[in-house]
Amino acid sequence: AVLDWVTRHLAQEHAIDDLAQRAAMSRRNFTRHFRQATGTSFKQWLLAQRLAHARWMLETGDAAVEVVAQQAGFGSALSLRQHFRAALQTSPAAYRKAFRDNVTRPQ
Repeated sequence: AVLDWVTRHLAQEHAIDDLAQRAAMSRRNFTRHFRQATGTSFKQWLLAQRLAHARWMLETGDAAVEVVAQQAGFGSALSLRQHFRAALQTSPAAYRKAFRDNVTRPQ
């Protein structure tokens, strides 16, 4: 339930202590259960969720990169660009262009 809630509120800041409280667990117990359930840390999981949401927004809409960054929880276009480049070796604008070029090409 906590993961679903976080996914619906990606734009917000998420502190482990707050999420542990939401799950009615201690921080240590929450962290342990989280890693067992997802195979990763909360920070890594959250970044992956935010990147997936940003990618979806870039693929399906025309929102400015700044808007995508805010709605995906990166805070700024600069932060989105840095994380995007580190994870995908491209920029958000180049990703959008490449995705759209691939979608519109006849097969």
